[in-house]
Amino acid sequence: WEKELKELFAVIHEKIREQFLTQNGQKSISSRVKDANGIVRNSSGDPIHGGTTASIIVCFKNDDDTYTVIGANTGDSTGVLVAEDGSFEFLTEDHGPDNVSEYKRVQDLDEKAHPRKLIFVYDKAKCYKKFECPRVFLPDGTKDPKYVQNPWGYGLHPTNVRYEPAVYAVTPQNVSRDATCIAMTRALGDFYACQFGLSSIPSFNVRRTKKGKRFMVAVASDGIWDCWKYEDFSKYINALWKEKGLSVEKAVDTALSESVSRAISNFGSSHYDDACLVMCLL
Repeated sequence: WEKELKELFAVIHEKIREQFLTQNGQKSISSRVKDANGIVRNSSGDPIHGGTTASIIVCFKNDDDTYTVIGANTGDSTGVLVAEDGSFEFLTEDHGPDNVSEYKRVQDLDEKAHPRKLIFVYDKAKCYKKFECPRVFLPDGTKDPKYVQNPWGYGLHPTNVRYEPAVYAVTPQNVSRDATCIAMTRALGDFYACQFGLSSIPSFNVRRTKKGKRFMVAVASDGIWDCWKYEDFSKYINALWKEKGLSVEKAVDTALSESVSRAISNFGSSHYDDACLVMCLL
């Protein structure tokens, strides 16, 4: 299954490239070309910007009526497996620039293939050149303790209600035309950033449910997750599903409406992100 899921992500990645080169997937756009590195560019040579996170959850029912749940993802559209008691397990990995394993992955890339690599930085107030922002990691791969211990005192700002500091993956100062500033380290599309270490290869997580217990799978975009602590979301979903007895469809509608209300309250009516939520009862 791992091979098939990797191939599926690769197919979607390539379909996005085809869309950049054509109009409605049919007529070629004469002013756009694909260069030797697979980057789609317009007539001026500038790259076409655009990409997406992707999370796919596959559930296999086993002979003993348990489920094997596989999460495959690129980016930060998190998936969780919510138990009947409101506890949860992650089904995806958050590919953000504060992820230690992602920092190591980029640093370990071949120097000849990737002579210039993404820099992982905090978004600092009044620092307009992102490559000059504070680095998330020290050279030894550990997080800089002064920003971990006192982020707001050093001019950082939270990006969600969990008070996680805003972070970006950016290109070095000597990159101009293909300059990158992106909030994740893996994605589909965003072809111009792949030369610096962005990856379209998914991560995998595998969980197995307990016999005789039911679980809710929930997958959502960051427009949802920015408004919740994960444990609060799981307890809220548990209350809709177990205590109020709502159907999955009704629970999705209710949770989505609650998330949008929280987003407007926290970030303002013109500043909250797109919200997408998918749920499935096992």
